Amino acid sequence: MRMNAVEALGTERCGVPGVDNLDLPDCTCVPRHKPGGRSVGELHMSTVTLESVSKVYPGGRRAVADLSLTIADGEFFVLLGPSGCGKSTTLRMVAGLEDITSGGLWLDDRPANGLTPRERNVAMVFQNGARYPHRTVCGGGGVPRETARTGSAEAGREPAVLLMDEPPSGLDAAPRTVPRAEIGGRVRGAGVTTLYVTHDHVEALALADRIAVLRDGFLEDVGTPTQIYESPATAFVAAFLGAPRINLLSAVPEAVPGEGVVLDLGTQRLTVPWADPRAEHLAGRHGEPVILGLRPDALRPTGDPHLGPVLSGHIRTLEFHGHEWLAHVDADVTVVDADAVGRRSRPARAVAPQPVVPQPGGVAGRALSMLLGGAARREPAEPSAHLGGHRPELLARLDSRVGFGPGMLVHLAVDLDRMPIFGGDGRRVDPVRR
Repeated sequence: MRMNAVEALGTERCGVPGVDNLDLPDCTCVPRHKPGGRSVGELHMSTVTLESVSKVYPGGRRAVADLSLTIADGEFFVLLGPSGCGKSTTLRMVAGLEDITSGGLWLDDRPANGLTPRERNVAMVFQNGARYPHRTVCGGGGVPRETARTGSAEAGREPAVLLMDEPPSGLDAAPRTVPRAEIGGRVRGAGVTTLYVTHDHVEALALADRIAVLRDGFLEDVGTPTQIYESPATAFVAAFLGAPRINLLSAVPEAVPGEGVVLDLGTQRLTVPWADPRAEHLAGRHGEPVILGLRPDALRPTGDPHLGPVLSGHIRTLEFHGHEWLAHVDADVTVVDADAVGRRSRPARAVAPQPVVPQPGGVAGRALSMLLGGAARREPAEPSAHLGGHRPELLARLDSRVGFGPGMLVHLAVDLDRMPIFGGDGRRVDPVRR
């Protein structure tokens, strides 16, 4: 059942100290004034637990699939993902505006599946007040805003949980930073448990204590901003966070005794030494396509192409960003589209691992040679052995004070410690520790 928020919840101000006065465009506040949960000063706090929660609409459309999360007391928790990934549906299920198809919801250890919206002690800020144009009031700064409440009119009581659905999304990028800073400061100052929805990775990284990344209704990753940015669990998460985009490169690992695992990118190679814990996991994928993740700032120019792991190529174009160049480097590599890898809702397109036909010097040939004790031959992997992709170029950040130019040959030292490695299904080859 899908409920109209205003009809289900009534109208009133939010009730969270400082949040009512935020200059948020066209938003709907849905406060709850019945006390509940634990108290910190005058603020009532709560945990939120979702256990294997799914939402399937009539007709079989799945919006959320088997989602399990725990939001701690006072935590600012962000649901991040592209449009249609299920983040707003999750928020509405917590508020009681959407029925849960299967799974369990607990609010402060209290089973909440059967509670009405008025019984849940939550406040909700919607993205677009235009849904209910007949119910608007003036908020702080004279901005029209629409409000609705979840409980009886026990004025002055704060909600246990604050739910926010992209409140600054109506603003352009520059003005968004002001309400973003205000939201972070005031909500943290209030200390209320907050579940916040956004499609903007910059907003998520700036605001969150922890982030859950959703895709096609499934949970891709959850962790602190640093954890999911520096050590993403999937190639999709790596690509969704960060600008400029991460380089996702197709490679084929080859275990070489006494040296390490050589990652064959076609005409170039990187070696992961045996001392690296990932080498053992890669050795188990000998001859199978993998995906290397390299952010542009994990590549730096070097004058010696033979010192350490290096990728080389000619600068195709340069974008001037003031303090730096963003260089597009033609390195003869295969770039993988993260959107096409590891989808669980529909078959992956264009980048599924391809079968390798054994032939002398090919990947399968080298693997067979090693199994039989023969010498490994370092020849480029066959094109069919790599994951499909596009654009044979890398993105790299270069110092704008240095005289780089189109057509120039550059050697880029690779920071292997900042290179997550994913399987052909888009998931990390090594265990992700949180």
